[in-house]
Amino acid sequence: MLNNLKKQGWMNTFRPRKRKTKAPVVDQEKQLLLEELLEIIRRQDIEVRIEPGRFNGGFCLVGEKKVFFINKDYQTDQNIDIVVEYLKTVELENVFLSPKLRSILEDSEINLEESS
Repeated sequence: MLNNLKKQGWMNTFRPRKRKTKAPVVDQEKQLLLEELLEIIRRQDIEVRIEPGRFNGGFCLVGEKKVFFINKDYQTDQNIDIVVEYLKTVELENVFLSPKLRSILEDSEINLEESS
């Protein structure tokens, strides 16, 4: 009888169906902005590593090597904020920045001064 049910397709109705999980929605514009900001860090001869874990992210020295960590588990907005905070501490006068990136860095400095 079990074989007859399998042949007729009835066995499939008794199995729990696997639910499809939706991938998180990623804002392409924010992702591109993050990549542009990380490229500025790479041009400073700093290795960028994107890894999961329990850390905030940011610049550190690993031995003699300069490394900037990005937390893969964080939202794109959080990672952008971490990168912008770091870039404000670095001298960028001789580095080419697109007008959009320069305005983002300058606006974030203004926002910090106003909140002080």
